[in-house]
Amino acid sequence: MGSGCSSLRNGDDELGISTMKFLAEEFQSLLATEPADDGGEAFVSPAQKAELNNKLGIDLSADDVKGNIEQMMEVLINAHQFCKASKKGELSSVLTLIDQIIAGIKEFVLFKCTTGPFSNGDESVVTHYQRFYQSLATRSRGLAPPWVFTTNYDLFNERAMDRSGIPYSNGFSGTVERKFNPATYRFALAEQLDITSRRWAAVDGFVHFCKLHGSVNWTEEEKGIFPIRESHTPLDPSLIARESGLTQCSSQTKCVLIGFCER
Repeated sequence: MGSGCSSLRNGDDELGISTMKFLAEEFQSLLATEPADDGGEAFVSPAQKAELNNKLGIDLSADDVKGNIEQMMEVLINAHQFCKASKKGELSSVLTLIDQIIAGIKEFVLFKCTTGPFSNGDESVVTHYQRFYQSLATRSRGLAPPWVFTTNYDLFNERAMDRSGIPYSNGFSGTVERKFNPATYRFALAEQLDITSRRWAAVDGFVHFCKLHGSVNWTEEEKGIFPIRESHTPLDPSLIARESGLTQCSSQTKCVLIGFCER
């Protein structure tokens, strides 16, 4: 499901995330524009583009790469490997420039995948996903959990399932430190029907969810069999545990209530 991103256009307005064609067009326009002095986003500057062309003969606006950012990244990664292996000083000295351009392109893609009307309260895109997952939740009881595969980097699938109350496995285990563990795809989610007789039944609506091309909230670590960690947006600092939130739950235990601080 998907083609790398969740696009939803309303006329000329993009409510989701632009597809490769529009993403590449916007990136090319940025390459032709000097960075603003007002603190706006700067990814790859015209000066960096010109320097790369002068030193390696790689034109980021050439016909074979300007319409496809993935193809552009392949060219840059190959150039990086070549310069890294070269013993010529004039080539190895370009490594820093290539690293900066690759990092700039990654930042551009991440920015476009996390910023837009959907990040400012527009629900148009996630609503479509919610309809899809709610239809899966109405499947007949007793069927095996469905598998959903996507090439999308964004988080609309996860948000839709969370908002619809649909339990799912995405291949990660842990709570505070969530790390990729494909063994979790073999797990089942069950509910206890009768405490006395220990009767259990599989939870309806459970989904196995797989992101084939990665995700904007995945980070790579330097160690481990599967060195991928799932990160989340830091919590709002206004969510705090206050002394007044301590409530007596029983004679032996207490629970902490999380409340909003007064602004």
